Amino acid sequence: MPARTTSVNSHTIQRVEIWPIDVPITDPFVVATGARVTAQNLFMRVTLRDGTQGIGEAAPFPEVGGEDRASCLAVATGLAPTLIGQSAAEHQVIADKLYEEAPLYPAARCGLETAMLDAYSRSLRIPLWQLWGSVDVRDRETNITIPICDLDKTLELTQSWYAKGFRLFKMKVGKDVEEDIRRLETVHYTLPNIAFIGDGNQGFSREDCLLFAAGVKKFGGRLVLLEQPVIRDDLEGLQAIRHLTGVPVAADESVRSLDDARQVARMHAADYINIKIMKTGVAEALR
Repeated sequence: MPARTTSVNSHTIQRVEIWPIDVPITDPFVVATGARVTAQNLFMRVTLRDGTQGIGEAAPFPEVGGEDRASCLAVATGLAPTLIGQSAAEHQVIADKLYEEAPLYPAARCGLETAMLDAYSRSLRIPLWQLWGSVDVRDRETNITIPICDLDKTLELTQSWYAKGFRLFKMKVGKDVEEDIRRLETVHYTLPNIAFIGDGNQGFSREDCLLFAAGVKKFGGRLVLLEQPVIRDDLEGLQAIRHLTGVPVAADESVRSLDDARQVARMHAADYINIKIMKTGVAEALR
């Protein structure tokens, strides 16, 4: 019994530190609803009683999650005392408490959660995935994201990633439907055996999304997914686009919580949900 008490005490959170960091972005990250040339993030460090430290990060993106760095920093600073004196072994309970206190600030919660989980798994000397019991190591094809940019830059980026083996391109679209179609068509005729994801980031109207899908189909492009084409609250729009285009739809900005995911499922508004810990927090994403 004493050994167990010592183990639990060694995981007690003693200190939480938070500081801002600016990370220059190699290529401007431009989506339909905003742009970033610098990642304005927060780093967080949790120190346990046994001296183990864990690092977490908050990467707020107002257009996706609703937080900017200033609000994220203020909320994370206010939440930090919630962790002090608690055992990192109770990370689920702590995460639930953070959610109760700041449900609308997932990036702030995510930074604290990831720092706590990193410290805890390091203290146990196990990889982070082992906290959840297993790992799936099957091969999967992933995509590479191409921001909204002019034709020359689009070609430069896609050709560079194509040379590295990528064949699935997530094209940011939604600002100018005709220009979006031209960009995809140019890439389609330049690079063989590729496919596209059209990620509108809420930028399309329903009508423009239908025009976009039809335009890609017209030049023979393989559009395998439409991601968040319309504003986050327009679940009926997502539902309609699924049926009218025949292209699977993914909900991204529409899902910031488990309740959001349930609503999307109830309405059959999407075929997939884009789960990001930065827009839900870690514990909420796992659910």
